Amino acid sequence: MTGRREEVSLPLVTGIRNITLDDFARLWAMDWQPLVKERDSIYLEICQQQRDLCFVAEEPGGAWAGAVLAGRGSGSAFVYQLWVEPQLRGRGIGTELLRAVERAAGAAGLRYVWLFTTTAAGFYERLGYRRDSSIFSGSALEHVVERKKAEVMVKRL
Repeated sequence: MTGRREEVSLPLVTGIRNITLDDFARLWAMDWQPLVKERDSIYLEICQQQRDLCFVAEEPGGAWAGAVLAGRGSGSAFVYQLWVEPQLRGRGIGTELLRAVERAAGAAGLRYVWLFTTTAAGFYERLGYRRDSSIFSGSALEHVVERKKAEVMVKRL
């Protein structure tokens, strides 16, 4: 016997699944910081129509470990929000949620996945995203990049 204790790891999530219409009551009640509720409402309205790009990761027992909301337009998917329970971050849940969006977007014939981030550019770069604000100009570029201090990230599928 080595004296080392073997750790037993329980699964963090039982699976990742598409969001259903029944999930929206819970989504409406959530506080999706740092977004303001008015913008959350717009994203949730879009996501109700485009649920094939929205996913939830469930823990054993049905609690949510995380969720991702995304929509489509102009041949691309756009990630509105990626959320993972704080105590579960760093364990691959966000990665798997984002991969689910990428697979669904690719299956739908979309060519890119775009997103904005103010805090996690390194995370997205490790997943193959690159910084690219070239889709914006003028006031849109000023609003996203200069005023919000957001990085625009893109991945070609």
